[in-house]
Amino acid sequence: MDVHHPAMRDTAQAPAPAPATPTTSIGTAFLALVAAGLVVWAQHDDSQADTRHRAAAEQAHVEAAEERRAAAAARACEPGTTPAWIDSTTVQCLRAR
Repeated sequence: MDVHHPAMRDTAQAPAPAPATPTTSIGTAFLALVAAGLVVWAQHDDSQADTRHRAAAEQAHVEAAEERRAAAAARACEPGTTPAWIDSTTVQCLRAR
């Protein structure tokens, strides 16, 4: 076999690499879109956790305020009377009949 013959040299050489195909660009775009979607999803999940945390803190604050209010009413009224709040700062002690 004569590899020095021009016809043989053409067949022995490897073909030139193909230019970038559209599928490579589409694949890259798809991966970028998936990555962006994961970032958005992760941030959304964090915001839900933050909302739940705020709601739990608000509930604890309300419960503590109710306990303080009940303790204040108990100190203000004599035993055997029932406290009745007239407004946010005034309590009236009612006797049972």
